Amino acid sequence: MATKDKISRLGKKAAPAPLLTPEGLLPSRLPMPWPASSSGFVVYEVASPDAETTPPSPPLPAAQPFPRLLTPTPLQTATFTDGRIAFGATRCYVVRTVDTIGQSTIQSVSSVPVCVKPKDTFAPAAPKSLQAVASEGAISLIWDANTESDLGGYLVLRAAAPSNKFEPITPQPIKETTYRDTSVRRGVRYVYIVVAVDTATPPNRSEPSNRVDEAAR
Repeated sequence: MATKDKISRLGKKAAPAPLLTPEGLLPSRLPMPWPASSSGFVVYEVASPDAETTPPSPPLPAAQPFPRLLTPTPLQTATFTDGRIAFGATRCYVVRTVDTIGQSTIQSVSSVPVCVKPKDTFAPAAPKSLQAVASEGAISLIWDANTESDLGGYLVLRAAAPSNKFEPITPQPIKETTYRDTSVRRGVRYVYIVVAVDTATPPNRSEPSNRVDEAAR
């Protein structure tokens, strides 16, 4: 009888040992590789409300249709700076959230558009080294040229000394860095300043140059 029981036990297969964690616990489920995931933001430029609805003629071959993706790589922070400065041009933007899981991406619907129209409020530098030279019945002025790319010109202002009531004697900006004032009276001393203006609408006006005073002979 004992021999029969022993043979019966030998005929049974042993049960597999349970798969334990390093801590000796049974795992709730087997580990499986999950694809990498990330979240971020993408920014698009969209057509502005005041943009022309008809295409330009001839069409611009390099123009990318709207919406234009400005962030090929999703942003990880909720900020974006557009370095394409064009004063007076309206640009509109929308933002979408984007989730990336493995090789797949999912974008949200667009945010409400926000439009920006940069305005040029940057005045030119004040003209430097203004000098006056008296001559027979005239006073000549000379100064250093400004270097701004959007410089519109210079205005020359004059006051009868010792007054500080300056009036422009150039109705429109002049491009030259010299001016000959022939509307003076001999023996009368005049004070001059020069200001620079740019091409913005309305023009930005610089601080005045140094003051000079002179009298025609």
